[in-house]
Amino acid sequence: MKYQNHYGQSLIEVMVALTISLFLLSILTIAFQAARTTAQYVDDLIQIQEAAIMFFHLLKQDLDQPNAQILNPEQIPQTILQRIAKNTDGLLIGTNKQKIVYFVNKINKSAALHRKNLTESVHIQDGLTLNIKDLQIKYGMLITKTLEFLPATQITNWNSVKLIKVQILIQPEHAALNHKPLIKDLSFIIGVK
Repeated sequence: MKYQNHYGQSLIEVMVALTISLFLLSILTIAFQAARTTAQYVDDLIQIQEAAIMFFHLLKQDLDQPNAQILNPEQIPQTILQRIAKNTDGLLIGTNKQKIVYFVNKINKSAALHRKNLTESVHIQDGLTLNIKDLQIKYGMLITKTLEFLPATQITNWNSVKLIKVQILIQPEHAALNHKPLIKDLSFIIGVK
């Protein structure tokens, strides 16, 4: 019997080609998923940084106003106190013309940092960011030549407060890296004039 020239592929060659193609496709899929996860992580870090910068900038701007001072948070109106998230603090800043309160809202499903001017009937920049989940404030004052940061309940002379230590807990809305939420706990200290 005489063999003829075959121009097609055998079944084994097709199966080997399909196996190699599927293997390469799975590697590309894994690489794409890794790149997408990394991009989401970087995006979440950017959201965290933007939220912290915006909050710090507004807080510093309020504290830099003429005659700005830290006020006792007990002066925050009851209507605002009812909205403050459990186990978080409110921060009250007063100037000659206005009183401004910062707080994390507990009413919404997703907690948000709010800034309200108490001397105006309208919210200013209400709902600054949905990323800040917790706000803790400690007040710095000199006690027997030692700088100590105390909670509001331990401050007796609010005029002696020279620094505030702000601790915020930030979690981007859609943050998840390998099904674990990305949460950053940031602290910074701001001087009071």
